[in-house]
Amino acid sequence: MAYNHYTKPPVINEESIDTDAYAPHEQTTRRRLITLTDNTKMTIRNTPAVVRVPNFVAASDPESYYYSLLIQYMPYRNETELLGEFNSARDAFLANEESLRQTNAYLEIYRERDRQLENTFAQVHAFQILEHAEPMELDHEEEVPYLPMNEDQFLQAKQSMNAGQKEIFTLVTQSIQNQMSGAEERLKIFFTGGAGVGKTFLLKLIRDQINRCYAKDAVKVCSLTGVAARLINGATIHCTLKLPVQKDGRITGMSPLSGNYLRIMRQQWHQTEFLIVDEISMVSYQMLCMMDARLRQIKNCENEFFGGVNILLFGDLLQLPPIKRSGTPVFKQPEHLQPATHLWRLFTLCELTVNMRQQGDQTFIDILNALRVGELTTQHFSILMGRLLQDTSDEFAIDKALRVYPTNQQVNDHNSAVLNLYRNNGARIYKIKAQDQLVHATRNADNVDIATIIPADINKTGGLPAELEISVGAKVMLRSNIDVSKGLVNGAIGYINEIVWPQFRRTQMYATDVPSVRIDFARDGVHLIHPKAIQFPAKYNYGTAERRMLPLILSWASTIHKMQGSTVDHAVVYLGAKLFEEGQAYMALSRVRSLQGLRIEKLDCDKLTGKKPCNNEALNELNRMRNKN
Repeated sequence: MAYNHYTKPPVINEESIDTDAYAPHEQTTRRRLITLTDNTKMTIRNTPAVVRVPNFVAASDPESYYYSLLIQYMPYRNETELLGEFNSARDAFLANEESLRQTNAYLEIYRERDRQLENTFAQVHAFQILEHAEPMELDHEEEVPYLPMNEDQFLQAKQSMNAGQKEIFTLVTQSIQNQMSGAEERLKIFFTGGAGVGKTFLLKLIRDQINRCYAKDAVKVCSLTGVAARLINGATIHCTLKLPVQKDGRITGMSPLSGNYLRIMRQQWHQTEFLIVDEISMVSYQMLCMMDARLRQIKNCENEFFGGVNILLFGDLLQLPPIKRSGTPVFKQPEHLQPATHLWRLFTLCELTVNMRQQGDQTFIDILNALRVGELTTQHFSILMGRLLQDTSDEFAIDKALRVYPTNQQVNDHNSAVLNLYRNNGARIYKIKAQDQLVHATRNADNVDIATIIPADINKTGGLPAELEISVGAKVMLRSNIDVSKGLVNGAIGYINEIVWPQFRRTQMYATDVPSVRIDFARDGVHLIHPKAIQFPAKYNYGTAERRMLPLILSWASTIHKMQGSTVDHAVVYLGAKLFEEGQAYMALSRVRSLQGLRIEKLDCDKLTGKKPCNNEALNELNRMRNKN
């Protein structure tokens, strides 16, 4: 009998017996036969039958698990043929991979368990990294998107790791194997390094490895902003954990989930073993506390930090810090929380040091590394001076290379300048005005001009501007999440292909017309973006106002904050007196792949060498973690 090989054979009772196969019965009619490929005959069954397969778990009983797959999918006349010359079912399983994959493809249309073989091969190969400890020294990083990767993509990505990335990859894999064998310790690691060291590449590869090891979707990936989340094929932290959205830059109180909402969240997180958070430097300590509290509730594990979920943080503390009003840096526990456990101190440091983005441009790498820690030399300044913008033709024309500024006003000024260029060249420019109204008044507003009670700050109107000038060909950025699955997130950039006016009109007839626009988002395709209505508090306690407007802003220029996580081939970066935050210059310069693709608009040496050329608090924290390691 086939099950005799199992170390823990399944129980067979009367209900499990196939009576059509084993019980005697009268043969009143001639049974039908079919001819097999070798010309032997097989009797067609009189009654349908279901093959019952015992359920084994690879982690606890690997021999029976792989043997059950061989029995199901390998053809044999005698069960002793299954293992052949091999000593274990796992070895025989791997040796017959090609044949099993062909069987797997053939049976695809007939079975519901269509992913078992694929998951098992991925799981076996995922742990093979622990059996071959030689380092992989390679020349460059391959950007491989998570869709997830197929076998060829995954192998190519593994081969693209440098020694430091390989060491971290093996560390995570070993921990997963230990946890699947019963270890209770969970990972809490902060992966860091300067800009361009391959943090995003490693994040994507680790994500895929985790899912392969568990043979299921066992990891959730998120970041603070929609743009950063899109770059890693994840979601925002607020969406992933259902955290309260910041109001005016401040984090509001968090209420616990309850009822059906909590039940749904627990279902969504049931299989999750890992949470990966990118761009952690922009996350506040207060939000880290919210993540801990929410995971304890979702996983119904109040006594375990982060609900017993493995937490992997990626980022660079020397890049942009959180907005000051949103809380303290993620590594700095506020005084009023100090009696509690310091959550950041639970994390260990893994640091990458080899620059992959600017690889081949060692001069630029040296400048970035020195700027990151506030140690620029005279020679470095001389090189930067040579990149000052003088020629605005070709790739660095006013409407070509992205301009990167510290303030919104500078961004608006540049966008207006490009729009005027279009106007002077004969382009039709349309001025779109938002439609504002008071939808829930808490005081008499009959004689009040609606414009006087609408906040002027775009961040207080849901990202919708009061006015917007557009034309066909204009470069624009989404200011609201439309459809995350399609890449239509806050920060997505594209070019307007068509302006679609209401009521099938061919052009703007009234000043109040708000059209839809068809935008080419490059790799995310062409999409029709409609006006969006957002409600927000009116000024002076007048109640709730609503604005209907295109969720767009012009985007020939960008603020440094919006560049977090991005990489460009050409950019004009402002390094003048208006830099106002530690790490801004480093963050802006590191977005460009090479010195050749960089031009500088104004260069204030004091901003790069003054009392605060870098974030000293963050640098001290990195040194503390290094010493601890």
